[in-house]
Amino acid sequence: MGFAYTESFENGIPNGFNGDWILSETTPHSGKYCLKSAYINAGKSSQVIYTFNTSQEGIIKFFYRISTLQDYDKLACYIDDVFIDAYSGEVEWTEYSQSIAAGLHTLKFIYRKYSSNSGSEDSVYID
Repeated sequence: MGFAYTESFENGIPNGFNGDWILSETTPHSGKYCLKSAYINAGKSSQVIYTFNTSQEGIIKFFYRISTLQDYDKLACYIDDVFIDAYSGEVEWTEYSQSIAAGLHTLKFIYRKYSSNSGSEDSVYID
């Protein structure tokens, strides 16, 4: 397999990222910063979409951390509009990786808060 495609949040939010997530210093996986979902109320969602182009096949990899109400407030992840999985509860930094072909790709993270109850931080993170 070609290369591992990576981005860093150490110099701010890189070009290609769009959404309402913010830089956070709250226990990043590596370095000083990670991305954190925006504060939202029940029935709302917060998302970040990253669009990038690669000239060769390789591996896309990211880490996620979840601090939400188990089974209610969830992080949904998509690559090229294909649903990967949804996560909730208390999940320490976990790695996800997948092979990708050369070309244009979109990575989407959506945090949905379904319950008006709070669970820990009521936030999700990526790094």
